[in-house]
Amino acid sequence: MDANFKLKQKERGFNDPPLSNGLSFMVLNEKLRDHLARCSKKDLVSDVRISATLSTLMLTLVDQINTCGSTFNAVSQAYTKHSKGYAVTGVGGVDCARHGFKRPNGVVDLQKGERYNLQVTSVSTFLINAVRYCNMDFALMSTLIPSLKAGISRVLVSYDIGCQWHKNLQVRLDSYTASHSTNLANLKYWKVVVPKFHIYGHGGECQVLFNLAYVKWAGRMDGERIEGGWAQTIGMATWTRESGPFARRNILDDHWNAHNWWKLLGLRTFLSVSDTTTSNTLSLGTFLFKNLRVSLAWSKSQRAVANLASATYSTPVVEEWVRIRDEFDLEQSKPNPDQSKPNPYEEVVNRSCSFFLQRILPPNQSPDTTMAELKLELLKEEVRERVGHASPPKFSQGGLFRKAIEIEDRQ
Repeated sequence: MDANFKLKQKERGFNDPPLSNGLSFMVLNEKLRDHLARCSKKDLVSDVRISATLSTLMLTLVDQINTCGSTFNAVSQAYTKHSKGYAVTGVGGVDCARHGFKRPNGVVDLQKGERYNLQVTSVSTFLINAVRYCNMDFALMSTLIPSLKAGISRVLVSYDIGCQWHKNLQVRLDSYTASHSTNLANLKYWKVVVPKFHIYGHGGECQVLFNLAYVKWAGRMDGERIEGGWAQTIGMATWTRESGPFARRNILDDHWNAHNWWKLLGLRTFLSVSDTTTSNTLSLGTFLFKNLRVSLAWSKSQRAVANLASATYSTPVVEEWVRIRDEFDLEQSKPNPDQSKPNPYEEVVNRSCSFFLQRILPPNQSPDTTMAELKLELLKEEVRERVGHASPPKFSQGGLFRKAIEIEDRQ
């Protein structure tokens, strides 16, 4: 999932007839309009009453949005995209995260960014219906519900602001007419992650909880396929900006249909490589089977390395870690996981494994210390070593350890 704010459409008062309304990638316009109308009337989150100036109101809403420490604009500006003079400020879409194909009925128009539809219903007191993610929720459910009805029971959603979007998702789905019967708890697997490129712009907690590298069944997928699709759509932005609403939708549908078709042909061309031993063209199944054997060989190699690392610990320690990992993975596959369970993927330094830590950490320090806490203690020791010296040394012991850790982090 992602949004593209280049694909805007100006408010020009056109009323052109539809040719393929809801029959391709853009959702049915009437259903989306009815959905947004119902959202604006329902208190899906909470009504916010503020007797203040508009500037104070804006600051309050910004405080509500950015709760993950992200440095990307997608989180901090999820509702503030330029909208003056535009009927549509962009599109939100859903692609296949593995292969990058545009999903049918997986694209919606956006009005005020990805997150909020704001309505001022009082002059003296600003009554804001904070209807979160109505458009993006509708895009996902429009393309996902048919797959769920067809028997799909494992879903992995990659979204650059997934750490915020996933909150109260089931509550929102229960409030929507189209998806009120969709219970995510009935799925065998449900997981929301942040794509690999975007994850390092988020806070430390998000990097652990929403990291694709720690997700079972994800393989080496990066979750960024939709970004490449947006890059190919940039050429449509200037053209469709001046078009009528349905002419624009027809153009975009046609573009994405061609995108999927050429991707399919390109995949076939890529897979149909020549076999020099038999002078025949490999079939799709033969090519995938050969790559499966290569992947299995790599899997055995990686498993051997993991076994060597596990061998450095006692059997009870390894079994306890595996138990904690399995419980954590099972909990994280639920729509509303319990985050109080210990996270086996969080980087922790154990005091008992390091003589230096036994010396540097204060007696009342927890036996399990995060890397950030360790760096802080090293910095404090460096300051203590320099205090009281007329000509302090250029490098202290604590400073050398801290630099060594920083160098290792950059590897």
